[in-house]
Amino acid sequence: MPAKKYQRIGVGAMLLGLAAAGGVWAFRDPEGEVRELVNRQPIEGAHIKIDCRKGRWLHGSDSVRVAEATSGADGRFSFARADVRGCGYLMVYISKPGFRDAARIEHSAIQVGFETQITSSVPELLLMVRESEVKQLQFDGLLNESNAVRIAPPGPMPEADYNTVNVPFFESRRLATTPDEIRWVRGHYCARLISLWAALPAELQQKHLDNPMANVVRHPDVVDYCKSAAPAAS
Repeated sequence: MPAKKYQRIGVGAMLLGLAAAGGVWAFRDPEGEVRELVNRQPIEGAHIKIDCRKGRWLHGSDSVRVAEATSGADGRFSFARADVRGCGYLMVYISKPGFRDAARIEHSAIQVGFETQITSSVPELLLMVRESEVKQLQFDGLLNESNAVRIAPPGPMPEADYNTVNVPFFESRRLATTPDEIRWVRGHYCARLISLWAALPAELQQKHLDNPMANVVRHPDVVDYCKSAAPAAS
């Protein structure tokens, strides 16, 4: 499944925009629903907390009140209008044992932006992911990052191309803890990294070995990790 891209903007810029727009909107009832990200099924028993906040004159913000709700069998939840009255903006938190807030999963193949965390109204839709599905979403998201196509500048850039694959490999290797996960990472990265390394001029290979980036795996460690590489897991 291809990753859906959302533009991410700075939190400060978003809060400034909300303040300029007059704070929390009251054009509809403060209600919404909770669903699974992957299959869009409703989630019962999710705990939703909203923190009504008002910005300070120069910087920072203060909590005005906190309200909580629980989703029903149809996934729906609601708050009282008084819960959001006078708020500059809302911080939204959602939890349920065995699930994770989709907006707070790094490297997910399906991106959910800041709009469900810092918002001008109670979100109409909140999305969660089963804990058992989180890692695969992260693996797929990192794989998408490793397949990014360089548009500019034109021409060969072997070092940049190598790092484009190595950086997601660095994080994927950290995430992979079970034999199946390790096999998956090896199958999707090892052949590409070894091929891209061979395309690096000798001076760039030496540069990598002498001064590796903090978020890449040194090539000798890549080779060691990939020694028993297996075909990509399905």
